Amino acid sequence: MNQILSSCKNAILLEKGSVVASGPSVEVVNRAIGLQFSEKSASPGQRLKTVETENKSVAIISAGLFSGDGDDPVCGREAVAQIRVRSRLDADDVTWALYIWSDDFSRRLLSLQSSDFEKVDTIRAGSSYEFRCRLPVFPLAPGRYGLRFSIHAHGELQDSVGYEDDWIWTHIRPASVSTQEVRRAAVGDLVWADCLWEEAKAMELDE
Repeated sequence: MNQILSSCKNAILLEKGSVVASGPSVEVVNRAIGLQFSEKSASPGQRLKTVETENKSVAIISAGLFSGDGDDPVCGREAVAQIRVRSRLDADDVTWALYIWSDDFSRRLLSLQSSDFEKVDTIRAGSSYEFRCRLPVFPLAPGRYGLRFSIHAHGELQDSVGYEDDWIWTHIRPASVSTQEVRRAAVGDLVWADCLWEEAKAMELDE
């Protein structure tokens, strides 16, 4: 798509052999990206439900990454990572983590570990808890990503999900399908960041 934008003034979009859009290349590519995002967002990312087993002192019973309204996350907007657990032990040193991977789980893209932020929680036996981490501006570009969660207590791993055959995916949605987002998607950027461009300032250089 980047080649189309850079070398073609006009383009045609075909779907199953039929023309669905034609005109300026930016508009047609915009339409194509929009259709791809719509297909990816049609079904929310998988929210894994795990079944507690007898040998787990702290068991993850659900986990996911969501937008503020509970849908799939939106690039550049608030996102919430969440796990819910059931405990069979008392612990004052609980930490948990979310790891975000490429959709084929070949590359880890982002690690969020409560221990890195000196965040420690307390749990009690016989109770259930919800842990949440809020990201005010989610940086990853629209697309599908893999998720892995883990929880530790007493310095040991208690439970994890998203490994082996228990894959978890989430779809990151675009805030809107704009020309800017079309170009970013065409290039294949993984991270989108807000920035402020300043005007050039004249300066004198030492001879």
